[in-house]
Amino acid sequence: MNWQNIWLLFLIIFAVSFEVVFADIATDGSVGPALTLTGPDFTIPDNLGTVSGRNLFHSFKTFSISENQSATFTGSDSINNVISRVTGGEISTIDGLLRSTVGDADFFFINPSGVVFGPHATVDVPAAFHVSTADELIFDDGRILSATLPATSTLTQAAPESFGFSGAKSVTIEINGSVLEFVPESSISISSGDIIIQPAEDDLPALLCEKGDIHLTAMGNTPGNVSLESSADVDASGDILMDFAKIVVSGNGGGNILIQAGNAFIKDSDIASDNTGNNEALQGIEIIINGLLDIKNIATPVSEETLTITINGQTLPMNPTGISSSTWSKGDAGRVIVNAGKLNIDSTGDMKGIKSIAYSDFGGNAGEVVIAVSGLMQILNGAVISTSTSSKVGKGGDITIHAGDLIMDDQGGEIYPVIGSITLSEGNAGTVEITVPGLVSINSFFGGISTSTVSKGNAGELIVNAGELKIKSRSNNSYTGIASNAESFSEGNAGSVIVNAEELTIDGNGSGSGIGSVSNPSSKGNAGSVIIKVSGLIKLINGASIGSSTLSKGDAGNVIVTASELALDSSDISSAAFSETSGYAGSVSIKADSITLLNNSQITIAAMQTLSDEKLAEIPKLDKTITITSDKLYLDKNSTVTSASTGNVPASRIIIHADKLFVKNSSTISTSADNANGGAITINGKNIFLNDSVITTSVNKSNGNGGKITIQGINEGQSADYLVMKSGFIQANTEGENATGGTIDINVNGVITDRTQELEIGGLERRIFEPGQNNNVIQAAAPKGNPGEIPQTPTEIDISSSITNMGVQFIATTVMSTDPCLELGSGHESSLLQGGKGGLPEQPEDPSLVPLSLERLDETVSD
Repeated sequence: MNWQNIWLLFLIIFAVSFEVVFADIATDGSVGPALTLTGPDFTIPDNLGTVSGRNLFHSFKTFSISENQSATFTGSDSINNVISRVTGGEISTIDGLLRSTVGDADFFFINPSGVVFGPHATVDVPAAFHVSTADELIFDDGRILSATLPATSTLTQAAPESFGFSGAKSVTIEINGSVLEFVPESSISISSGDIIIQPAEDDLPALLCEKGDIHLTAMGNTPGNVSLESSADVDASGDILMDFAKIVVSGNGGGNILIQAGNAFIKDSDIASDNTGNNEALQGIEIIINGLLDIKNIATPVSEETLTITINGQTLPMNPTGISSSTWSKGDAGRVIVNAGKLNIDSTGDMKGIKSIAYSDFGGNAGEVVIAVSGLMQILNGAVISTSTSSKVGKGGDITIHAGDLIMDDQGGEIYPVIGSITLSEGNAGTVEITVPGLVSINSFFGGISTSTVSKGNAGELIVNAGELKIKSRSNNSYTGIASNAESFSEGNAGSVIVNAEELTIDGNGSGSGIGSVSNPSSKGNAGSVIIKVSGLIKLINGASIGSSTLSKGDAGNVIVTASELALDSSDISSAAFSETSGYAGSVSIKADSITLLNNSQITIAAMQTLSDEKLAEIPKLDKTITITSDKLYLDKNSTVTSASTGNVPASRIIIHADKLFVKNSSTISTSADNANGGAITINGKNIFLNDSVITTSVNKSNGNGGKITIQGINEGQSADYLVMKSGFIQANTEGENATGGTIDINVNGVITDRTQELEIGGLERRIFEPGQNNNVIQAAAPKGNPGEIPQTPTEIDISSSITNMGVQFIATTVMSTDPCLELGSGHESSLLQGGKGGLPEQPEDPSLVPLSLERLDETVSD
């Protein structure tokens, strides 16, 4: 049954039950005289019941109060507990004043047939208030007061301990438009099969108890006991429905709210435990739902004039904010704890959900938000889970989420889902940690999972542990994903972003969405490091991004990516310092068994800034490196591994460890500098294939020197097996006046080229690479300065010229194309394979028709 059907069913039940109720109070004679009382103002003295020790017992056949009526319990101030039961089988409707003047006694009311509070109901009792549809009340000496089997009851002097439910039937307590305000710091409990809290026309329901405890338990058909004192978990199976309702225990130190049910449907409602004073909050909000917790904010169903309530003379807005525990003073906010089988938070009207906030300048800390969901957790439309601080020194609360699966989806709307912590003050934002063994899916225009700072405080660390992580942006002019940022004009640092997953897919939709950390313009703090560890495949497509960057006075963070397989298509992994910054870029480290870059993909360090001489003197901060470690690194279709400097910062180094390196179709491994030295490139590998592509450390404009290029074996000083070049360029040039080209040190067993293409080594004039050129170039030119060194002239090998004619007469292809197998009816066709000269593959990177081992290649070359 879906949410709307459940809601409709309860409305129907309410309408039927409300129609049959009438005002009537009559005792049943079991603990005192049997009388029918007369109103409209009913007085119920202690002599209508029985006193046992400090307990006053009453037993009613019927008990209801209509509008403009009242029922007042009286008795000795020595009484601690006023205990009433209703045994006649009729629902009790309270639509007038229910009052007790019995000293400071707690008040208990039990009707196993149901209780309805109408829009005119008020409760005026001196201490705790407990209302239940339980079958019995259990005392701490083990004795029982039964409302279903009155004759089995014992009137004890012991204190009440718990309500007992037999589970024979599920009965409802309804609060329909009632504003029930209780004595501050008292305990309030409502326990029933099901609980409904909803408006009655323009009357909005509320349960209010300053600094108090409010417990709601919906047992359903489950037998069990509901404790009056402890927050012990019960196996509740009933439903709680709240529609534009408010439950508030705010005050100095806040209060405690406990909700337990099988399912809970909370629509356009507010559950709040705010700390308005200097005392520390010892509790907060705890919600334990065995099935589905569904939180929806759809719209405001009533006029603006009715959107306020009064608590102890203070007028408060009634706009629903969801579930919140906040602080307005020096005291800390309480925790928000949610346990559920499934959790849906859906806010189409505004960005509402579960929050903890530290307001004002008094220094209180926001509370922790802890959510545990065994199944699916959905954050939809503008729903949020957040902690924040605007307190002068107060901290934002941590967010900890455990779920089976997590879906964040804006469903194409104009507002977007967020899980995050933010600081707007000197206090630090909280840490966000999410653990999901199944799927984490973020599909949105904006939003996602974040920590951030917009002031002096630091953003918190962000940790996501997932089985499978999918991020998809809905637009090419938006950003969604996982990020920790230092926002514009802030002074604090962004936090680190740590992702652990089995699989990771990011679809940027042309937007640059993904996983990252940014220090935004006009801020002073550093961006955070980004650390991603995936046991399987990382797939970045359509402009997806992983990176850390700075546009401010701060530094960018390091980027570390580890995976079994990494595939980029029109996407990038980077650390960048943009031209606006006076900070430094970070290093990039990538390790995977297989790495593929396609269609303009990039792994890059970008240094666009112009630094002062003082900053340029800080060598360790300038010493950044792209490090790539892989069995196979494959660059195709204009893809690049590059460190680029367009300011006055030296280009960073590139170090590649790869057994096999393929660079194809205008792809590039490069360091470049406009106004500084080029960075070095070191390639440690076995086989390097350079096809219509470039490896370069060139300097373009200034007096900087070309960077060094080293191509060698896996271990330093060891020779690589072979460098295969087809229209390949290796250059360490410089355009600088009196500058020196870089050194090119190629330590390979041989350079393999197509015999139709010339290999040019050296040259004074800089050769310009253009795709499709029919030559190979290795040079370190400096037209206006000193050419660089090429200390080892690599041996050029033409494999095809080394293979002699074997003297075999070739069979005509016409004969070969006549397939005897087909004529014999075998069904297996023969095939004729075309290879390059000498049986070699036509392209260097294509597989050989006959397996060509390095030993065979060595033998061929030595002949």
